[in-house]
Order: sequence, then C-alpha cells, then structure tokens
Amino acid sequence: MAQLDSITYAQYYHAQWKQLLQTADNAIKSKKDFYWLNVRAAIAASAIHKPYRETSYLQNITKEYPFDPISLPLVYLNQLNTGQYAHALQTNHRMQSNTELQKYYTRRPVVHSLSAESGYKPSSNDSLYKPLYYGQAGLAFRIKHIPIYTAVSYLKQQSYYGNMQQYQLYVNATLPFKRNWTVTPALHILHYNIENTITVNDSSVLQNSPILVGLNIAKLFHNFQYNFGVYYSNLNYEKQLQIQPSVNWYPLANNKIILNAAANYIVQKNKVITSATITYNPITLLSFSGSYLAANTRYFIEQNGLLVNNSYDPTENRYLGMVTFFPRINWSIYVVYLYETKTLNQDPLPVITYNNQMGVLGIKRAF
Repeated sequence: MAQLDSITYAQYYHAQWKQLLQTADNAIKSKKDFYWLNVRAAIAASAIHKPYRETSYLQNITKEYPFDPISLPLVYLNQLNTGQYAHALQTNHRMQSNTELQKYYTRRPVVHSLSAESGYKPSSNDSLYKPLYYGQAGLAFRIKHIPIYTAVSYLKQQSYYGNMQQYQLYVNATLPFKRNWTVTPALHILHYNIENTITVNDSSVLQNSPILVGLNIAKLFHNFQYNFGVYYSNLNYEKQLQIQPSVNWYPLANNKIILNAAANYIVQKNKVITSATITYNPITLLSFSGSYLAANTRYFIEQNGLLVNNSYDPTENRYLGMVTFFPRINWSIYVVYLYETKTLNQDPLPVITYNNQMGVLGIKRAF
C-alpha cells in the first residue's frame, strides 16, 4: 500500500491524470484501493472532464465516510455535473453541519428554477384541425432536501368535432437513496372541455378530468443511467397501465454526447412504443438534441408523465429537434421543432392520414 500511495501521490503532484486513473483502476480491480487513492482518482477524473467516471471513485469514499469533509465538496459538485440534483441537495444538507464547509458552500435556494414555454401546432389538413395553441409554466423548488417540480399547462384547438380547451397540472418529487438510486413519483391531472359542433352518442366525452399517476426508479451506474417507470392513466375513459424502461448512455463519461433508448409497453393493448434520442453539447453555450418515436397508437405518456398524448387520432411516427442556447449563467433559451404523422379513423369519415408540425419557444432561469 505504501508503494501504491507514493506512486499515486507522484502522479497526482505532476498532474499525470490518465496514468493516475489507470493505476487507480488496476488497484481497485486488485482490491487494493484506499481512501487517498480514491480521492486522487476522483480529482483526476474531474480534471479531464469525466464526471461519470469520477462518480465511482467518490462512491468508494462515501460508502465508508459519508460525512468526510474533504470528499463532500467533490461529491456535491459531481452530483450537480451528473444531473443528480436530489442527491446534491442531500449532500448540501450534510455540508451545512460542518462549520468550515459552511463558509464556502451555502444552503441551496428554495427555488431551483422557473420556466415558461409556448407552442404553435398547425395541421396539414386545415379542414379537420385548426392550429393548436399551447403554453406552460414550470417551477422547481425544494422542501428541505427533496426537489419538487410542478407545471401548469393550457392548450386550445378548433377541430371538425368542436372547440377544445384543456388545462393541466403536473407535479413530481424526486427521492434520493444510497448508491445513486432515485425514486420519482408523479401525478398529472387534466381537465378538458369541448364545445361540440357535431352530434355524439355520449355527451360525457365532451368533458372529462382524467388523471395519471406513477413513478420512475433510476440508477446511475458508471456511464449509464437506467430507468424503469410504471404509470396508470384513464385518458379519455380508457384505463391503461404503461411500463417504461429506458437507458441513458454517456459514451465519453461526460455530457458531451448523451444517447437514450426507451420503450413503452401498454399492457391493455399489448403494444410497444419505441424511441431514441441523441444529445450533443459541443460547447457550454449550445446544445442540440434530436429524437425519433414510433408509436402507431393513441393515449400514451412520456417524460415521467409530464408529456401526455391524449389525442384520439393515433400517432404513427414523430421526429423532434431541439436547440438550446445558454446566453448567460443560469439562463437558457430553447427552440423545439416537431413533425408527426397521424391517422384519423372516425365514422362516418373515411380514413385520413395527415401530419402536424409544431414549434415551441421556451426560456428557463435557474438559481
């Protein structure tokens, strides 16, 4: 151990980060790791911008020393860099019990972020659907060290069957657990009203307040984040259980490139929806994201229940592109473009295939 300590100290002193990481990995495989080896390896991984690699070394430390004043700041910054905000709040709470750390790391603000976005969605078949108008406001805050996110949304659209207005309220809470596990329960309440222009057999379909409840379990492990979500909904009086596994891969051990693959199994329909997303962050000021979704069904949910597809017409395919610009620290502006193909199959109308395009402009302020 003494020789290994001397070698890693010399590599650390001379900023030989890659050699230090190789030495540390070999030692860990041989079960010869120790406190300072993991500290030096974590600093080395951070120095070459590999936060997801850094996480594993820090876990080795916190497993034995959860309140260690030397590693806690490293853990805290790493959790922020890897998107583990719930764990970062928990670590920040621990840091407040150390008078020395309090001087440099204040308690996180109660409000984490504010956001607002609006969208415009025209259809290729204007005789069936007029443009849809959409708006959403979001608030992220904490209760003690538990992060909460809530959003309110409004949309309206004129169509062949009437004029529709919809109001939505969404809330989730992320609960952190040891070893980078999180559990995020979610609730989404909707209310829509349709001023009808055609005859329907059941007038109750013109007004409804469906709900969605569920939770997502996530685990960060090396360069991967695994997610497993289960959701129940009764959109448009159709009860459904949706099971949603997904995985994020960080191939460079940082946020430069993020690859996501997801599936959504709708139990009652025995139907699987698949999607893939790639995110590229070339510089700190700019981010690009693109995704493809194959559904061929209706009434499905995404993004831990935040996005609800409750249109009666099935969505066949969807393409989405997003550009985010960070003009200042803690500020972001994003633009989203969406193209989807849909099918109308409603008596007495013939089967009609059409497409929608949507543009969204949003702004977010973090604290």
